[in-house]
Amino acid sequence: MPKLDDATRDAILQEKSNLTNKQLQDKYGVSRSTIQRIKLPDLESRVSEFTAESRAPDTAKQDFAEKFVKTLQHEVTIPTAPLALPQPDRQPIIQKILMNADSFPAHYSFITDRTAFVTSLSEKSALQLQDLLTTMERTRAAGNLAAQMKQVFLVGSRAAETLGARLRLKTQGLADALLQQQQELDYIFKELALNYSDTFTKASSPEIRLATLFGMTLLQVDTRNRIREMKPEEKYDDL
Repeated sequence: MPKLDDATRDAILQEKSNLTNKQLQDKYGVSRSTIQRIKLPDLESRVSEFTAESRAPDTAKQDFAEKFVKTLQHEVTIPTAPLALPQPDRQPIIQKILMNADSFPAHYSFITDRTAFVTSLSEKSALQLQDLLTTMERTRAAGNLAAQMKQVFLVGSRAAETLGARLRLKTQGLADALLQQQQELDYIFKELALNYSDTFTKASSPEIRLATLFGMTLLQVDTRNRIREMKPEEKYDDL
């Protein structure tokens, strides 16, 4: 019987699960014992024939993979330029500052030299000018509110003086006595205006102040005229 080659052995091993030993004998012309000896361990000696040939590692691909992994593991810091905030136009702000300084000089005692003040505006940035304008507007609003509160207080004192006289109280001269303490009243109402400027922001608008001034003056004139029309005995009958 001829010696089996490796190809015949592999073919018989692959067909053993589908064909009987008799069929394999007839097909390949081998004995039954030969077919029985062909088993899977016979291939172990030739395992190298079925092993893929090892290849040298691709260093370029390996380097790229390592760099990619490092990029994922470490945060990449990209330098970015700081965002530039839009700067307001300086010229309109300067005009508003000068209009406030010229229209309401009594509110801005810190402006002692107008020329030097105007020169200093050109050296300030737009944000600094905006801060200065805001401060001036708040100072003006607080001053106007203080004057308004003082006006209401004095008219109220006149009304109290007249009402007291009608109630036979000796209140003549109350308003004049309060006016003699002008400086103290100014300090008090300025402090009140600073404390409540945010609360009475709308009350210090020019429209509201004009209406209040008109109403208070009307009441004051009416009170003064009523006192003049009173008979002498009505003025002093409580003395």
